[in-house]
Amino acid sequence: MQESDKRTHYKEDTMHALKDLLTTDYGLMSIAVIVLVLGMGGWYVRYFLRHIQEDTARHAAAKH
Repeated sequence: MQESDKRTHYKEDTMHALKDLLTTDYGLMSIAVIVLVLGMGGWYVRYFLRHIQEDTARHAAAKH
């Protein structure tokens, strides 16, 4: 297979995958799950950092 044929097939496969992702029920559900997981990850990072900061402040206040 020639290099230009490989690029053409790659572009076609990529466009087909994007089309499936954005126009099918399983593609849209995948996007929803990805967004949900990323949102949960962000929430947990904020939650843990806030509680670490509160515990550190409480520990520092208890020392004095």
